[in-house]
Amino acid sequence: MTLPELAIRRPVATLTVIISLVVLGSVALVRLPLGFMPEVERPVLFVQVPFPNSTPEQTERLIVRPIEEVLGSVKGVTSMRSNCDANNGRINLVFSWGHEMSLARAEVLERVDRIRGELPDTIGDITISGSWDSRDEEQPVLEGRLSSNLDLSESYDLLERKIVRPLERIDGVASVRLDGVNPKEVRINLRLQDLEAHGVDVRS
Repeated sequence: MTLPELAIRRPVATLTVIISLVVLGSVALVRLPLGFMPEVERPVLFVQVPFPNSTPEQTERLIVRPIEEVLGSVKGVTSMRSNCDANNGRINLVFSWGHEMSLARAEVLERVDRIRGELPDTIGDITISGSWDSRDEEQPVLEGRLSSNLDLSESYDLLERKIVRPLERIDGVASVRLDGVNPKEVRINLRLQDLEAHGVDVRS
């Protein structure tokens, strides 16, 4: 007996099943939680190493490459990417879905500690977190990488104007973060002795 024949011969039972499915679907829809930024636990770890007053090339050679060598064989790692700038080195580890991340974090920490003595003394505290920034728990929903034949390290204003701002205007986008390039800054060092000699008070 086919399903259509069963529905014709037992209309009351068929109608009862349909009504039950509609009621259960309505209840599930009403109770379905909604969020502006859905909570998504991704199998990723970020290793961040502050290396102040360096160049991207120095960061890659002295920091990132040695750490990549010891982390490349961590159990469960499916891909690894790195990013270097004048003050930081970052290694992004992606693990297979379902991997136990607490064990992965412990193994990464152990391997980083093992190589810590071979890294420059001027590096800051190494942090291992599940987000771009260890100070918060925001994780990017979508990541993109931009490559060019030109040097983009000095193109922060161009990238901000042509990429970041248009993306921020898209309906539903909460924030856009540009990583790997820094805005141009002017650093002014004051010689207090000369200021005092000329009677200049910088606090006024």
